[in-house]
Amino acid sequence: MVFGTLLKLGGYFIIDSDWFWFLAGLAITIEGIIALVKQKQFDKKYKIVLKK
Repeated sequence: MVFGTLLKLGGYFIIDSDWFWFLAGLAITIEGIIALVKQKQFDKKYKIVLKK
């Protein structure tokens, strides 16, 4: 997304702002799904033990 922004601001890449924000939202959604999957894998591998 950073490179896309820089290319758009530099005038090398022309894209409608609606499509740009759609792609940004899609990227954030995919990043969130990946983080959720990784967190579930971590939680399965390591158990939290509370000290009393």
